[in-house]
Amino acid sequence: MEIKSHYYNYYGVKGRYNPQEKQKTSWEKLYTPITERIEGNNHNPENDIYKAYLKLEERYYTLGEANRAKYSNYEDLKQALSQKYFSVDSPFQKYTSEQRRAMYDNELSMSAFGYATNINDPLITDPVHAPSDEEQQDYNRKMVNSQLQNILSQNDIDLKGADIQFIISPNDYHLKIMGLDDENLKLKIENLLNQNDNSKELFFHILQSLRVWQFNFKEGVIEKYRATSEFARLTGLDLGTFHQDGVNFTDKNGQNALEIYKNALEDSSILPEFRGFAYESFKNLLESFRELDFSKIPELNLQIGYKDGVLYDLEHSHIAKLDLNA
Repeated sequence: MEIKSHYYNYYGVKGRYNPQEKQKTSWEKLYTPITERIEGNNHNPENDIYKAYLKLEERYYTLGEANRAKYSNYEDLKQALSQKYFSVDSPFQKYTSEQRRAMYDNELSMSAFGYATNINDPLITDPVHAPSDEEQQDYNRKMVNSQLQNILSQNDIDLKGADIQFIISPNDYHLKIMGLDDENLKLKIENLLNQNDNSKELFFHILQSLRVWQFNFKEGVIEKYRATSEFARLTGLDLGTFHQDGVNFTDKNGQNALEIYKNALEDSSILPEFRGFAYESFKNLLESFRELDFSKIPELNLQIGYKDGVLYDLEHSHIAKLDLNA
């Protein structure tokens, strides 16, 4: 089936992304196979969720077009659809409140933004089974193997017989290779994987793998990674160079990391209504180090093996929490 839906803020709703041109919908992007670069989290277009969205699009696409022609502003559209699905004389009274809410959500979103959102819609008559964590991980690993092989093959690199390890830093996602004697080949592969966010996406793939298999991280490891990466993303500064005094982190000039982050938020592209949440989230991360020595928490350096075209998981003893019951 041809995908005709797309994202666009037809009514210029405040607080919503307002692109100059129509964009692929979030669900279409999510399920479009990536081949030319590494994508850390791939989703199988053969699963029930994707097929459900296709069916919803088929139902609501024409309705969306008709509504945009009929209603000139967003509030009128919302009022009309609310009357259609929730009034006492609604022709949809036979459906449950949850089903009517789903129909309302889908028609409103398809009309105002060009895509459906709610698969609880009664139009979806068959059960929609989400893949298990293990199924998702198996598909994801298969795709990352293929993406990595594509990058190597397109650059005439043959690693047949080699057994190597990719090691990725959490601070800048810089990838290094261990186990390859040919320095020129090693440098060539590192250069390829340290561009186009390949190493960053591989890092996320390894991290997801550890979580799927319920890896037990040492205390503070994930929080340190999140705090450091978020601080660097917004301010360009390394939180690890700041002096810690409980929950307070200060630089050599006495500037407080939380204040620096707050000021950076004000100058960021983050929508004003979301800045308070971002600030509180970062503040809570710093609070989590109240009883911990930030400098002694291990860095989330991740690694994964690669042999005969297949990635394989490695132990991460440097960030593993000891099982005292073993």
